[in-house]
Amino acid sequence: MEARGSEGVPRIGSAQQIVAAIPLPALVHDTGFHILAVNTACRMSANLSRTYSDTRDVFAFVHPTEHAQIRAVSEDLLSNFARTGESSQTPVSAMRRLHQDDDVSVSCWTHTGLAVIDGVPLIVVALDLANPIVREARTWRELAERDDLTGLYRRNVAVSVIDDWLAAGDEVMVMFADVDHFKQVNDGYGHAAGDAVLSAIADRLHALSHDDRIVCRYAGDEFLIASRPSVWTHRGFVWQFDEQRYLHDYIAAAAEAATHPLGIDGHQRVSISTGEARRRPADSAATLIHRADTAMYRNKAHRVRER
Repeated sequence: MEARGSEGVPRIGSAQQIVAAIPLPALVHDTGFHILAVNTACRMSANLSRTYSDTRDVFAFVHPTEHAQIRAVSEDLLSNFARTGESSQTPVSAMRRLHQDDDVSVSCWTHTGLAVIDGVPLIVVALDLANPIVREARTWRELAERDDLTGLYRRNVAVSVIDDWLAAGDEVMVMFADVDHFKQVNDGYGHAAGDAVLSAIADRLHALSHDDRIVCRYAGDEFLIASRPSVWTHRGFVWQFDEQRYLHDYIAAAAEAATHPLGIDGHQRVSISTGEARRRPADSAATLIHRADTAMYRNKAHRVRER
């Protein structure tokens, strides 16, 4: 549903009046997540002027880990409006991460509610960038998203990103990695040694992270790497990056490097079993991860038989 009046003209003027009346940085978008208006405080304080001039897509401003939550909040507000016809709900407050013009992400509190113009519901978002708590918000957000031991993303963050990539139609690949015989390390050398091994592997895997690849500690001694395989084109030349082979070799090297003095008499070397899965029609993050996990256990069993 687009915010248009009887003349077919977008209700941008009314949206601009709404944000102008809000003392915080604020924006208004329609139900298709197209931004209709941004107030001066939002352009200046949130450093969104250039991005706003280039695109009015809400998701261009928001970190990928936030996309699913933003959709859910908007759908709940619209569902309640459809049921009650009222727009006077208490705004939904949450901490969100925004992309700024300089490609820096900043965390802040957001307050999301509804406004209705000529019977058309619009989403209003106010950004509490002035709150003193914002100075520590990024730290809090990192603590919530990152695993305490390894510093890698937690499982829920990776799952959310994968679901967003799938929803966008991206070709997604997931690689599941499991440390071989990790229980023997813990039992033979103690949990501190096991933690050291996981930290050493995680330090190497962390270097794999970028905008099109996310790394997380899935559980215990299990890691997950998800990526959108990249293709670069330039004047007719196309280079397809072999993501699967690169990740497999890199993870094997990370395991080799995770050798620590675990006892007086020597060292304990560890290896990692991996399994991959690529997107299929109707896949969700859960089904894609399950196939990668199954492939990993199949490969692990084969490696054990070969020894």
